Amino acid sequence: MRKIFLFESNRDITNLIKNAIQNEFDDEVKNVSNVEEAIKEISMGDYDLIITRNTVGGDEGISARFLDAISSSNIDSKLISIGQIESESEFLVGALPDKFNMSELLNLIKQGLSAEKSDGLVSYLELKMEVVELINKTNFDLYTRMRRPGKEDQYVKKINIGDGTEAIRALKEKGVKNLFLEKQNRIQFTKDLVKQVGREINIDFNDFSEIMQTGESVYRLARKLIAELGTNEISYRLINCLAEEMIGNLKKSKNNIGEYIYASMEHTTSYSYKHLNLIGIFCYISLPFIEMMEEKKDAYLDQFIYAAYFHDIILDEEGMAEIHTKKDWLDCHFEEKKKHLIRDHAKLASELLAKFPGSSQEAVQIVKEHHGVPSGVGFTDRKSGTLSEPSVFFDVIHDFVELFLNFPPDGSLDNMLKELEESYQSSVYKKYAHILKQGIVDTFKEEN
Repeated sequence: MRKIFLFESNRDITNLIKNAIQNEFDDEVKNVSNVEEAIKEISMGDYDLIITRNTVGGDEGISARFLDAISSSNIDSKLISIGQIESESEFLVGALPDKFNMSELLNLIKQGLSAEKSDGLVSYLELKMEVVELINKTNFDLYTRMRRPGKEDQYVKKINIGDGTEAIRALKEKGVKNLFLEKQNRIQFTKDLVKQVGREINIDFNDFSEIMQTGESVYRLARKLIAELGTNEISYRLINCLAEEMIGNLKKSKNNIGEYIYASMEHTTSYSYKHLNLIGIFCYISLPFIEMMEEKKDAYLDQFIYAAYFHDIILDEEGMAEIHTKKDWLDCHFEEKKKHLIRDHAKLASELLAKFPGSSQEAVQIVKEHHGVPSGVGFTDRKSGTLSEPSVFFDVIHDFVELFLNFPPDGSLDNMLKELEESYQSSVYKKYAHILKQGIVDTFKEEN
């Protein structure tokens, strides 16, 4: 099944277009009516065809913005504009007047969807071997590519439908680093990928050690793909899966948080993955003591978990995420380019998160301010209450987790929490340090 994206603000017209497409082509249609969210959505490269209205309200030139997003994101979706547009873009199928006949739109859709078929070529999607390895059994044929100077590339089938990990492992041992999937199968492939990964990191099917080890390898892969490709569909799907499963695992492990904490400490190898898991855990156990309506707490937890996954995701070298203060930064021995990345990473990570479909402004702001600096650039040795309250809470947990990871064998948790609260001058920071203490005391009192 092909996938079509529709940007249209009028609900009645949206329904008419959806029904016409589904009746004529039996294709899936997704509609988003917010321009910025729509651009983030199409930038993932998940759609065969995009239909957009060029002018909505006072907002003009929307089709051109979509074409720019297609080009800059290096995807090959085709676009139909509802409303005239002057463009020579190779991605533009055609433009309709603001008021059009449905038959005209269906004819343009046929042109857009048949573009590949008309030249007799099959389009392929490149997959890194590490992505393919996440799947236990493939439901699609996979190919290698042979470059032929002066001729079209040739694709040779190497993995058949139903082949398991042995066939994939054999190709890897031969040095194959990338495989290719027929592009028409990419939507189902990503669904299968997320389904299989989700099962591997779900507490209902695996123990804590397996969840941590698999989760860390998936996180590392998503981080690597972001470093190489920027925003991309596979990383988006994998991080979504990690975040959703973590939230589910926390809720299922409500009475067994101690084991979750132990697994985060003992069964992960990277500082970043230990850190983000502990941030999520300590947020979850403190949540009952935050004064807000119960129905808003799920959304609050979602924001925190997504912020935890993204806050250090662009720091892809060990040791970079362990720098939390101006002194740490001045004393570190990374090359100048890496030092600049460390200094600016909160701002850059927030901008990255903002490009992912469905990301909330609250989560983006938490990531930007997670070192206590509103601009997201640099570090501060003096915490102030000028941040949003969710950002303050995240920063408090962030500080606590750093202490917790370096907890001495003869240390006192009570003293650590007391010292943390006393280290803050801001009343807002003190408030959230106290909430964190309540969550910890209440949790371990119940476990004992």
